[in-house]
Formats: sequence, C-alpha cells, structure tokens
Amino acid sequence: MPDENPFQSPFATSASDPVVATEVLQLATRLQRLLNLMVDVFCYIGFSCFLTATVAILGGEAAIRALQELPNLIYVILLYFAYYVPQETLTGRTLAKFLTRTKVVTTDGKPAIFPRIVGRTLCRMIPFEFVSYLVGGRWPVGLHDKFSGTCVVSTR
Repeated sequence: MPDENPFQSPFATSASDPVVATEVLQLATRLQRLLNLMVDVFCYIGFSCFLTATVAILGGEAAIRALQELPNLIYVILLYFAYYVPQETLTGRTLAKFLTRTKVVTTDGKPAIFPRIVGRTLCRMIPFEFVSYLVGGRWPVGLHDKFSGTCVVSTR
C-alpha cells in the first residue's frame, strides 16, 4: 500500500468497466521533480537577469533607482510570481515541466486554475519547502502541492 499513488481517483476502475471511465493520474517521479527544480532554478535566474537588465536599459536611471530602492525580498517575490504564475496558469507547465513531460493539475486531474497556482507559488517560498520531498514514500509531494491541492503528473 505505501507504493500506491496517493492521488489515484477513488472512482478509478478497470478499463473494461463501461459505466465509469476515469483517468488514473500518474504522478511525476522523484527524478522528474528534481529535474524540474534544477531546470526551473536555472531558468528563473536567467529570466531574472534578463528582466532586470531590460527594465534597467529601457527605463534608464529612474528605473535603476526604483529597483535599488525596492526591498530585495519584494523584488525576488515579484520575479518569482512573474516566472511561475503565467506559465503554470496558461499551460500547466513551466519550461522544466515541458522538458520532463509533466504538468500541474488539481488532485482530481483537472487543470489548475489561477488561485491554486498563486497559492502554489506562495507555498514555494516557505523556507526549506524543498525538504518536504525527502519524507514520504515513492510519490514526492511537496508542501506547495499539498497546500494548493495540486500535483505534478506525467504526460507520457
């Protein structure tokens, strides 16, 4: 039982059952989740550098002063939201999830909507949130999955 998928639909039946035909979610593996994290961190850093340089170049001195006066934590949070929320809201995927063939859905397999993605992104900012993947069985479920009612599934 510990290796069972915790997000498997309670209504899932055999494929031969003509009455109920629900899809069983195949959760992303621990390796896929690790690759998602590593690739997204790399992409987030590149995105942050590009966006900061673009604002500084196009906005001139006034934009540079505004960036310098903005508290670093607020700026990082804004960049975090700018990276994750549009991608996961529009496609259910970040750049890393495209590479690993995974996507974000609700625990019942439906596309995750904007409020859930915002909650998911907020929960990613919990200190040491990444440690939540180290506990549990075969299926890695992070705090940002659990608290937002989402999961990452394989699209293969």
